[in-house]
Amino acid sequence: MSFSGKDILPLIQVLIENSNTYTSDEQKPLKQATFRAILSRSYYSAFLAVRSHVGLDNDQSGSVHANVGDALHKIKPSLANSLSSLKRYRTQADYNMATTFNLQSARDSLRQSKKVIDGLNSN
Repeated sequence: MSFSGKDILPLIQVLIENSNTYTSDEQKPLKQATFRAILSRSYYSAFLAVRSHVGLDNDQSGSVHANVGDALHKIKPSLANSLSSLKRYRTQADYNMATTFNLQSARDSLRQSKKVIDGLNSN
């Protein structure tokens, strides 16, 4: 079975839908963790799709993210900007614990991820 970045999108959607169930004060950290996971998975969903599209599946170098972004910029600059935006979100979500995320940022990241993935095969 082959797995692609696009295959992560349904999980992101489920996480967004389930985030509304965390309503108590005790669940606030869980809700925040869910939003952070959504932002991270949204980036990686798009990144993995792009990496495959530009033929860098075997690139495991420390500069793979830059290599993928550069390759995408050469063929679809507007999508490269969206991927870069997703990466900034992901970096904030993974490393900046002082930042608080919300449902809107989660939905925006999913929308951008879909935009990148869908745009790979459009003219």
